[in-house]
Formats: sequence, structure tokens, C-alpha cells
Amino acid sequence: MKKILASFLFCLCAAIGAFGFIGCVASTPVVQYPADTAIAVVYAYDDVSNVTTSQVPQLFQNQLDSSLSARNLKVQPVEFANVQSILESIRDTDRRMNALQGFAGNANYLVLTEISTEFYSALSGRYRWDVHAKMTITDVRTHETLTQSVTLPAVLMYSHENGEDAINAVKADLERRMGTLVDQFLKNLTTASQTAALAPATQRQVAVNASAEGKKKMLRPSTSL
Repeated sequence: MKKILASFLFCLCAAIGAFGFIGCVASTPVVQYPADTAIAVVYAYDDVSNVTTSQVPQLFQNQLDSSLSARNLKVQPVEFANVQSILESIRDTDRRMNALQGFAGNANYLVLTEISTEFYSALSGRYRWDVHAKMTITDVRTHETLTQSVTLPAVLMYSHENGEDAINAVKADLERRMGTLVDQFLKNLTTASQTAALAPATQRQVAVNASAEGKKKMLRPSTSL
């Protein structure tokens, strides 16, 4: 009986700890960037078998756009019809980025998300797909670039579901990864912005401290006879 009670209490404490951790994570504020920071986005769904490229599912695109907008970034989608032929003729990421920069307009940064899907196997009435994602962000002015690649499993319910359903199944995970990639790349931007915002306050504090120190000196009793 004591063992059962101890096990129950352990599970209860673990559950409370887990909920507490989730609450802490959920309450973490999203980084905010200067309002004039524009970012051009291109989303490519590559059909490796047929060597074609099309638009990603709209739900997925909206999810990633929301991740960027939540950071106060001005999202500027590149018209897919204008770049589809480029994406189909160029399969290398670096060469794609070089060709796409001319479509970034007045954006400071360009993000290219490349997605491909692959049916893996049928497992106990479920259908396993692999979603391969490669996210790349570059500074249009300096050409500094950061890339993240990942393969995520998507388990679907029905045999008629396809690669687009697999993408939508993992869109929340890819949204988080997009946010992490952008934050890592723009960390110097937000650090500089925060420093600039804090500078006036810091100067005011120095002035207050100096004034207080002056008053202390004036009130200090003289030791001369």
C-alpha cells in the first residue's frame, strides 16, 4: 500500500512539475524587432521525383508568416509565380538564394523555406511520412547567411492523405524552428536595439547618481579648524 501511495505521489509531483515547466515556457515573451525591419519570404515545395516546385500549403505558409509577424517583422511574401521557374531550374540552396535576392524589394532580409516530403511506411493502420525542411535566412546587404535543416516524422490517419497533409501535420514544429532561426540570426539587431533603448535611461541614472553624490559632498561636515 505504501509503495502504491509513494508511486502515486511521485507521478503527481512529476505532473505538477511538467505543467509548471510548460507554463514557464508559454509565458516567455517573443522577441520584438524594430518596426522597420522588413523580411521577404519564399516558400518552395519541391517534388523530388518529378523535379518540380510548387507553393506550400496555405495553412503552412500562414503559420510561418505568423511566427515572423509576432516578432514585429514586416513580412513581404515574394509572388510565387515570379520565381517558380527559377526554383525549378535551380536546386542548390546557395544558388537559389543568390537568384532570389533580386526579388526581395526593399526588405532587409530574405528567408527561403524549402520543403519536400517522402512516404515512409504503413504502421498499424497509420501512414508515416517524412517531411524534410531547410530554412535559410540571409542579410540582403551583407550576404551573411544562416541555415537550419531538419527531418520530421508525420503520422497520418488515412491512405488518401498526401505530402501536403504531412506538411500541415508538422507546421507547428516548423513554426517554432523558424522563430528560433530568425532570433539566432537577428540577435545582434535586437541587442543593438535594446542597448539604444536603454542608453537614455542609463544616462539619466548616471546624472541622478552624480547629483546625489554632489549633495553628499555639500552636506559633509568640514574637518578644517
